[in-house]
Amino acid sequence: QRVTGKASTFADMLPAADLDWNPVFATLYANGREVPEEVARAVVRSDTQATVGVVGSRYTIVPHRDLAALGDAVLSASGGSLRVANAGHRQNGARVFMQLESADIMPHAGARSLLTLATSHDGTSTARAGFSSVVIVCRNTYAKAFKDCGDGLVIRHTEYDFIGRVKLRRRHILLREPGVHAIFPPCAAT
Repeated sequence: QRVTGKASTFADMLPAADLDWNPVFATLYANGREVPEEVARAVVRSDTQATVGVVGSRYTIVPHRDLAALGDAVLSASGGSLRVANAGHRQNGARVFMQLESADIMPHAGARSLLTLATSHDGTSTARAGFSSVVIVCRNTYAKAFKDCGDGLVIRHTEYDFIGRVKLRRRHILLREPGVHAIFPPCAAT
């Protein structure tokens, strides 16, 4: 599921991108028996109860609404130099992405400048925010844009409760300063 459009914020784009739901923990069952929470838990969509992943006991959900709020804070701080470009998910919501676009943050000849925000609800990867020149349209472009963002903000799902929230809060504060591009170092253009 992917949507591009004229939404002015990610909050406005969530329903069209099929992201108007929350990832929540649910009891996991195997062979008809309940799996202890300290062993593993299921992450399900709040709207359909469909399982999007199975995670360990240390995993903490990084809600995609938090990434949308971060994206909207960057958008607001950009003074109009950014716009909402793209949002969606892969694997029924297991991997979520959002992209902001600008013509002047990464002025490489012919390269698009995209701030990519991504998280996984299946325990397979970190939450990230950083620059890429790749528009996400499929699994391969998702993987490339995700890799490009490695020099930006990276939050491990096992540290989100404390350290991750501190990092996100710090980013919100720093975004009030001029020069949004100084917050997330640009990644190499492709």
